[in-house]
Amino acid sequence: MNTILVNNWLNHMGDYRASRALNERRLTYRMSYVQDMKMNMVGARREQDKLRHAITRAKEQEMIFHAACSKLDSVHRDALNTRYMNNQRGIEPGVISEAIDALTAALQLMEKYGAIQYRVVEGYVIMNFVQQRTA
Repeated sequence: MNTILVNNWLNHMGDYRASRALNERRLTYRMSYVQDMKMNMVGARREQDKLRHAITRAKEQEMIFHAACSKLDSVHRDALNTRYMNNQRGIEPGVISEAIDALTAALQLMEKYGAIQYRVVEGYVIMNFVQQRTA
C-alpha cells in the first residue's frame, strides 16, 4: 500500500458514504414495498441482499478509516476527519499532506499485522477487515 492508493481511497470516501446513504434509503423503500407484496418474490430478496452487502462494504470503509485515524495524533486525525468525513475544504496543504502520510503508515502497519487487506477494483481501492481464524 502506498500514498497513491491511500489518496485514491480517501478521494472515494465521499462516494462510499453517499452510496451507503442511497442504498439504505433504497432498502427501506424496498422493504416496505416487498412487505406489501407478502415477501414472496425471490428477486426482491436477492435485491435486498445486494443492497445490504453494499451497505456493509461502505460501512466497513468508514470503520477502517476511523480505526486507522485512531492511531494518529489529534492534529492529523482532526484534519482528515474535517476533510474526508465532513467534506470541508480550507485545510492547509502541508497539514493534510502530513496527515495522509501518517494515515498511510498506519494503514501499512494494519496491513502488515494482518488486520486489513486491500484490492483495486475498477479504479477503486477497497479495503476490508481480515477475518481472524481461531483454532
